[in-house]
Parts: sequence; structure tokens; C-alpha cells
Amino acid sequence: MCLLFISVINYGLGQNSFHQVPGASPSSSSIAGLNPLHKSTGVRARFLIRASELTSTTPTALSAGDIVSLGFIWTVIPTNGSVENVTIRIAHSSDNDIVGGGHPIGGFKGEVFQDVFSGNITDIVAGQWVQIPFDSPFIWDGTSNILMEICKPNGVGATGGTIQTHTSTGGYNTRRSTTGSDGCTLTSGAFNYSTRPIFRFEKQGVIACAGTPTAGTASIVNDVAVCGSGSKSLALTGYATSESGIELQWQESDVAGGPYTDIAGADENTYTTPALSQTKYYVCKVTCANSGESAISNEVEVEINNPQILNTISDSECGFGQVTLEAEGTPGSTLRWFENPTGGNVLGTGNTFVTPTLSTTTTYYVEASSIVGPYSGGAKPTRGSTGTAQPNNHGLVFNSTSSFVLNTVDIYLASNSAGTLNVELWDGSNNVIQSGSFPLPAGNSSNPILYKMIPRNYTSKT
Repeated sequence: MCLLFISVINYGLGQNSFHQVPGASPSSSSIAGLNPLHKSTGVRARFLIRASELTSTTPTALSAGDIVSLGFIWTVIPTNGSVENVTIRIAHSSDNDIVGGGHPIGGFKGEVFQDVFSGNITDIVAGQWVQIPFDSPFIWDGTSNILMEICKPNGVGATGGTIQTHTSTGGYNTRRSTTGSDGCTLTSGAFNYSTRPIFRFEKQGVIACAGTPTAGTASIVNDVAVCGSGSKSLALTGYATSESGIELQWQESDVAGGPYTDIAGADENTYTTPALSQTKYYVCKVTCANSGESAISNEVEVEINNPQILNTISDSECGFGQVTLEAEGTPGSTLRWFENPTGGNVLGTGNTFVTPTLSTTTTYYVEASSIVGPYSGGAKPTRGSTGTAQPNNHGLVFNSTSSFVLNTVDIYLASNSAGTLNVELWDGSNNVIQSGSFPLPAGNSSNPILYKMIPRNYTSKT
């Protein structure tokens, strides 16, 4: 009880809870490794604790939150009732066992751990739980397995100590090595076991919120441009997740800065908008139910590029001659002129278009678009040869989800002689959309030369 009291005071929160990891065949062990806190032996040991074990209701389920200490029961205490220079590390893990899956035979898999304790364990008593308070909490997500590493160098003492152990019900979950004096640097000599210490985790208690809560930070998840219509996923982070009484409410507005209105049912830390056809602005309101006070997050703009033609002005000419056509688009849009209702080359851009000399009535088409990019991609980011000369065709395959202009194609010239390159642009059904022949200068077989081919400004109307 004394240890529990100290732990609560250190973290300054409400009543903490404990979860003993379940197992079978309880026993005890003084073997270094199975007892990772053996006083006199250098040890590096890893223990996989599955989420199903953590959430088991036998004896008490652990929920997501801050884990603040780790407990053991000694049946025989080590010399002087202490173990020196202990390091404890924890990480979330998707592994279901400690054999295979990147765990090398006799060694240890590379992992990114959080160091939660480094120091000496003192005042060890036999027959009761001894909780080791962490230097910093480990925030368990509530769904992942936990991989824990305990290591220490050789120590001095006639009695290494004995701790209570049990057998995991899920197969191998322990890997330990005792082949060197500095256990934390051991990389070989590891063996697998299904026996492990009986662990008890302490979870930080939750206090009721008070006063003005922390607003947190709102952001767009995987922010990419949306043209026409689409939805976005929003997330709020940095608010007081460890306090009870915190309520969230996403709000929206058609204009920057509000006023904002509540979105029905949007009361979680994530929110996915419906399909939007115009730009919207979002904030998340964080309220402490106990105090009634609220704080508003930063504003997030979900920009929808939905260009439209607002107006067109035709023109006429008696006899032969040129005419000037005019159009107006939504603010920020770019107008492009065509001679066909779909596909074809861009004849001009801008609010006006001067036709060539006409002798008959002719119809032209104008399109409003929102230009983003430019974007580039391909098979070879650096110079080099992609193949050998042969009669087969070669090319690049790419997907487009919206209309685009193909500006250039990079070609690396490896031939020492000039020549002609025949190029075809195909659609997804292998129909030729555009073709052409391009004269190419001589290249260099040992150091290919970059040549930018301009494919006559092909415009897709996907």
C-alpha cells in the first residue's frame, strides 16, 4: 500500500488501477533471464504481452491510457534487497509471438522502444507486489500488443533473488540472453521460452477536468487536393485525453473565421466530412463538462476546387475573318479553349480567345479548370539504361483521376547517334489518343543525356 500511495502522489492524479497479466502453472525462478532482475548476472530479456492478455477480465482488464509502473513478486529477495542499473523499455507491437517475423535466431529484432525506467530497484520485500515506478508513463493505445525489454549488467551479490513466474497461454513470448556482462548490449545467445515473470501493470488514474480545457490541434488527415467534390478526414490531437468530463464537438462554417455551427453526431476526436462541392472551414470545440468552459481549436480549411463557367460572349463576322470569344469563370479558375466538346488540344487559355480566320460558322468550347501541380513521376528518377534495343515497344503507365496537361516527358539518350523517336499516347483501353515523331540528338552510351520531350501540350479531359 505504501508503494501504491507513493506512485499516486508522484503522478498527481486520481486513484490508480492495477492489472495482473494472466497465465498458467504459477511457479518461481531464480534463473537469470526468466528472472530478468537477477542481481549478479548480466541479462537482456524481452517479453511479449498480447493485447488479449492486457484486456482480460481475469483478474482485472486494462484499458488504454498511461501505464506508470511495473510490478513483480519476489519469493527470495536479492542481496541487500536491491537490484542495480536496471533499464526497462516498452513498445507497441504487431507481433503475435517472439519467434520468426523478423526475430533473428539467437538474437534480437530491431525495435524502437521508449525507455520508461533507468536506475536501481531498492527496498525489495518478499511475498508481496513491488511496483517499479516509471520515469515517464507509457501510453498504451488499448489495442496493440506490448513488447517489453528488461536489461542490466552484472551486479555484485551472493543471492540473485527469486521471482514468481507463470506460463503464457499463447506460446513463446520470452526471449532472453545472459551471454555477456553488459546485458543491454547483448546481440546473441538468445533462447525462447513460454515461461515469464508474473507482471502487474499500474495504470494512471483519471481526474475530473476543471477550468478551461486545452483546445488541441485540428488537422486534415492525408491532405490532398480535391477537384469537383470530395470528402476529408479531420483529427484533433493535443487535448486533455487523461481527464474525465471532456466533450468534443466539431463545427463548420462556409466562411473563414465563422460563425460556426455544430455538426450533429460529430463528437469524437476524428470526423469525416460528407462529399463537399464547396470550400468549408472546420474547428473542434473542446468543453469541460464540470466547469462549463470551452476552448476552440485552430481552424482547418477544406478547400474544394470546383471551377465553373459563369458567362460566355459569342462574336460574329460577315464574310471571312477572325472573331473574339469571351468567357468568365469562377475566381481562381483557368479557362481553356477547345474545338471539340471532349478531348483534343488546347487552342488557347484565358478569358478571351481569338479564332483563326473563319469562312463558315464554327463552334468553340471553353472549360474552367483549377490548375494544381505540376506533378512528375516515372520509372527512372536518375540517369541510366532501362533496357536494351529490341523491336518491342516500351513506355510508362500512369493513372489520372482528373483532367491534366502533359507538359514534358524525360528521355535519357544512350545512343551515340541522332535518330527519330516514334511516340504514342494510349488510354486505358489501348486506344491511341495522340501520336508523333520526335527528332532526337545524339546521346552518350556511357553517360546518358537527359532530353525533355515536349508532347505538343496534350490535354486530358478525364
